[in-house]
Amino acid sequence: MGKSFGAFVAPRYIVFILVVLVSLAWPALAKRKDDAVVMKNGDRITGEIRKLQTGVLYVKPGYALEPIALNWSQVERVESQDIYLVVLTNGKRYTGTIQKVLTGQPAGEVAIKGEREVIRVPEAAVVSIGPVEPSFWKQLKGAVDYGLSYQQGGDHTQSTLSGSVDYPQEHYLLHLDGSTVFSGQSRGTNTTRYTLDFDYNRYFTRNWYAATMANFLRSSQQDLTARTTLGGGAGHDLVRTDRTNFSGVVGLVYDNEHYSDVSGQPAPTNSLESLLAVNFNTYRFRTTQINSQLAVLPSLTDAGRIRFVSNSYVMLEIVHNLFWKLSVYENYDSRPPTSAPKNDFGVTTSFGWKFGPGR
Repeated sequence: MGKSFGAFVAPRYIVFILVVLVSLAWPALAKRKDDAVVMKNGDRITGEIRKLQTGVLYVKPGYALEPIALNWSQVERVESQDIYLVVLTNGKRYTGTIQKVLTGQPAGEVAIKGEREVIRVPEAAVVSIGPVEPSFWKQLKGAVDYGLSYQQGGDHTQSTLSGSVDYPQEHYLLHLDGSTVFSGQSRGTNTTRYTLDFDYNRYFTRNWYAATMANFLRSSQQDLTARTTLGGGAGHDLVRTDRTNFSGVVGLVYDNEHYSDVSGQPAPTNSLESLLAVNFNTYRFRTTQINSQLAVLPSLTDAGRIRFVSNSYVMLEIVHNLFWKLSVYENYDSRPPTSAPKNDFGVTTSFGWKFGPGR
């Protein structure tokens, strides 16, 4: 394949992408202010419907400084002329205006009016509701965070910067994230780590989707100058509720690896691997998000070699859109093609800011 993709994705470009993510972190422009929400006790609120997440409907009246959080099950009626992306428990996604009405049953139903048809579903089947913005840039949603720590005893400093951005649509999702980690000490060796991940998920019916991915890793801890992974597979949402999503992907990936001269393997290596990955994401207490991604990659061209990749975090919202995050990452290679270390493990803490429509 000649030069790997990683040879062109230098760390400075990853930093540039993270800076771009920071520049995107502004509040979304306000939409309509005449959305109507009527509660079961008769209270009526007029304003802007921001989103529905984890069973909570967020509405911002014109007189309020922050959105008001409403119990979705206690909402009797909703009327809005704005366009929203509605995700259901069966994985289906619809785009259109929304209305919620009581049907004489203990719970109501939601009507989603698209360009060609009106879809009616029970309110309990709605996982989330998010605004659809008129332009690509306004539709982007994500987060950026930064962390810095210092230990005087070993004169040790660690700096982390990471960011992610999503572009959600009715039939697909684009996801991009990147991170940089620098660890240095006056009496030891400095280490650096850079990652850049791109995912494209194309949704079909009943919680199935096609997953495509492109990942880049540079890790001085493992003497990796660049590892580029390209591939894809079939994905399925095993569990989907208003608070929890658990999904899995099975597929194939291609690896191109460049190790440093110190490792004794300066020439690039190529391999084909099978992929088994799972992703678990859940919200607790409205302010806490837990996410864990695990991937096992047995090599098909180097029998007996297995790679394990793990990225997990706990995110705690402090105030509106400001959060604290604890992250744990690990890259394990059972048999590197060099004398390089098998493991790259780290724990980071940071503060960050969420941005995008609905914020």
